[in-house]
Amino acid sequence: YTCSYYACGRTFASLSHLKYHIRTHTGEKPYNCESENCGKKFSSSGHLLHHKSIHTGERPFQCQIQGCVQSYVWPAHLKYHQLSHIDDRQFQCPSNGCEKKFYVSQRLAVHLRSHTGEKPFLCTVNGCSKSFTTAGNLKNHIRTHTGERPYSCDHDDCNKRFTELSSLKKHKLTHTGEKPYSCDICGKRFSQSSSRNCHRRRH
Repeated sequence: YTCSYYACGRTFASLSHLKYHIRTHTGEKPYNCESENCGKKFSSSGHLLHHKSIHTGERPFQCQIQGCVQSYVWPAHLKYHQLSHIDDRQFQCPSNGCEKKFYVSQRLAVHLRSHTGEKPFLCTVNGCSKSFTTAGNLKNHIRTHTGERPYSCDHDDCNKRFTELSSLKKHKLTHTGEKPYSCDICGKRFSQSSSRNCHRRRH
């Protein structure tokens, strides 16, 4: 099943996957959040379930690696995270001069767009016409039009708001001083996983 939307051309194993993908182009969002004073809409039931975790705080899939406190809404997200502990990047970029490697083939496919210039996700807000390599980047961009900042800090007297959940998580560490990421070689701790990974490579 091939997407015929503009110059996309992506293929899928099932019609249902193709239908879901097409919504990333059209912006259709048939699934509504019924939480009080929310009303947000989503393109898939999975994204709606992920969103509901913002209201409930539920993240049932927790990393069992010693010293790691990461937890996730989806088991697939946990599985991908666990690869960061073993640094097993099997998928290498074939472009000349590029040595980047990735844990999963999907991340490699997205990365390849940085070489080809392909940007299949188009913003249609107010005639904007900017395009992006991923649906997530498009979603974040649309918030620059709407001013939406759905993630708020609940720390005393803070109330800062953010466009992305990851930004909120990083911000909260400035209040707590928590350093949840530890080097499994020397034990040094870090507030960000990227800092820990960079440090680990120096060993």
